[in-house]
Formats: sequence, C-alpha cells, structure tokens
Amino acid sequence: MLYYHLMQDWRDWLDRYALRRPYRRASVLLAFASVSIPLSTALLPADALYVTLWAAIAAFLGMWAYLALVALTYCRLKRGVVSSAWLILMLLPLSSIGPALPVAGPISLYPVGALIALLPVVIAWTAQDRGETGRSIAAQGSARAHNE
Repeated sequence: MLYYHLMQDWRDWLDRYALRRPYRRASVLLAFASVSIPLSTALLPADALYVTLWAAIAAFLGMWAYLALVALTYCRLKRGVVSSAWLILMLLPLSSIGPALPVAGPISLYPVGALIALLPVVIAWTAQDRGETGRSIAAQGSARAHNE
C-alpha cells in the first residue's frame, strides 16, 4: 500500500513538472545538483576523516538527482512532439569524451561529454506540447502584418 502511494506521488510530480515552464526550472535545479553535489568533495581538505563518507553521500545524491532529471526529461519529451529517443544521449556513458579538466585529486570534469548528455534537456526546453500551435513568433508577426 505504501509503495502504491509513493509511486503515485512520483507520477504526480513527473506530470506536474513535465509542462514546459515548470520543467525548465526543475531541470536547471536537477542538472546543477547532479554536478555540484559530487564536485563539492573537491572543496574538502584531503586529510579530513569524513572525506570518504561525504564522497559516497555526494555520489549517491548526485546520481539520484541525475536519474530524476532523466525521468523528468523522458516525461517532457513524451509530452512534447519530440521523440524520446534523444534520451539515449543521457544514458550512454559519454562522460569521458573530450578533454579532461582536473578539478581536485582524482576528480576530473569532461565538459564536452556533459554538454552532449544535456542536449536532450535543451531539446525538451524547446519542445512544444502536443496540441500547441506550431507557429513561431516570427510566423505570427508576419501573419499579423499580412492581415493588416
């Protein structure tokens, strides 16, 4: 019974934030959390006893933030008129593509791989919902000028 309620709450959250405007805010927050929480281990001194514990907690929280971003992006693409096949770029291990930027110790950031993985998020930002008119602002302006 508890599992059913938790899954229903999760589905309600995904449906609510799969709309275009709420998705933009939620995706920025989740993308920032999935990168900044694991990178926060670089701010800790290397000789501290709690570094390993915080690194494990940060990796766990960052992974869940990224998985929530993947699920939310899937729902947004499904709601929009764009194929959800773009989600493959988020699921493939593309994190080690391009030059590495060493952050601290063994932690490196691959900006090219991160940008490729976030491409479906950008596509979901611009995807129109099903049922929205397909006319752009420029097309609306030219139609308005034509009618005058």
